Amino acid sequence: MTFLIVGASASGLYTSIFLKRKHSDAKVIVFERNAKPGRKLNATGNGHCNLLNLLFDGSYFNNPEFVNLLLEEFPLETMLRAIESFGVPLLNKGDLVYPLSYSAKTYAETLFTLAKKLGVEFNFGIEVSDFKPKGNQIEVSFSNGKLITDKLILATGGRSQSKLGSDGKIIDLLNRKGIDIIPLTPSLCPLKTEEKTKALSGVRHGAKISLFSSGQCLYEEMGEVLFKDDGLSGIAIFNASSFIARNPGQYEIQIDFFPEMELGQLESKMKEAKEVLGEGYLEAILEEKFAAEIRAKFRKNGTKDKEIADICGYLKKASFHVKGLYGFEDSQVSHGGVSLEEINPDLSLSKFPNVHLVGEIIDIDGRCGGFNLGWCLLSSLKVAKVL
Repeated sequence: MTFLIVGASASGLYTSIFLKRKHSDAKVIVFERNAKPGRKLNATGNGHCNLLNLLFDGSYFNNPEFVNLLLEEFPLETMLRAIESFGVPLLNKGDLVYPLSYSAKTYAETLFTLAKKLGVEFNFGIEVSDFKPKGNQIEVSFSNGKLITDKLILATGGRSQSKLGSDGKIIDLLNRKGIDIIPLTPSLCPLKTEEKTKALSGVRHGAKISLFSSGQCLYEEMGEVLFKDDGLSGIAIFNASSFIARNPGQYEIQIDFFPEMELGQLESKMKEAKEVLGEGYLEAILEEKFAAEIRAKFRKNGTKDKEIADICGYLKKASFHVKGLYGFEDSQVSHGGVSLEEINPDLSLSKFPNVHLVGEIIDIDGRCGGFNLGWCLLSSLKVAKVL
């Protein structure tokens, strides 16, 4: 029995380990277009590798019912035990689960080391260009030859961060073969805004963000907001981008930079600071760059309370109109992929039953916080079980 996996991604590495453990005498072969395994995995979680979330369930994904069906079969405890079976102790930071090393690089190296120890064969710098049924098997074409395999597993991801390996070429190949593809769009990415933000570029501030469309609040989250040259970033913004990717339209983001206090409380604190510090009072409340921009925005003479009221009103309800999403290179995941209508319950393609899919190549994407890596693990557990 031969299993050929395309992509040494997180889902590809997971699947190779599970299959080799289950079928010790089988050949498990991984083809990867990059020179090294797990390049995108190396960058996840700001380099710390947020593996999973203790709140993991379908409600954090675009297709919740599909995720929950697999989760019934492989509950959270099973997923945690699967990671620990790699010899990786876990570290919890609130609901977020990390490797104890707190390092994405060492986690990726651990998976690679374990897969090789089990006997998985890796081939780097090789790009798969086609596949076709050949009797009860699959003939796979790649850059320097062909190979016959019993089962083909596609673990190539979507189109986000092509420099790390997810260029979407396999999804394009599937589309040419008549597989229905939900159009790919960037997700978990910064947002471009109509309002100019360059003067605040690099400023970070805790906040509550509220996403509005046609006057209705559709999404809210507490988190850090990061200003960029032409828009907004940060985890809360990333999650808002996920909502927008799934529901295209016109959006406004309102930001409360001091959600822990009411407007009147903020005004009182500013007045107290101004009484003591005079015109330098804003630096006692805001980071220097932020204070300078607010001062310029609301520049007035004297120490009138109206100035403080205007500033506080803005800081409690700053408005930004979304111009668009950042591109694929700045997104953590892609929204879209192979339509669930094309996929059997065992995650094989209905048109090609010997071809299975794992990870982001499927039209499943989740919020920040370990959900997408969790999906890679969950889908890999399913495919390894049925093969």
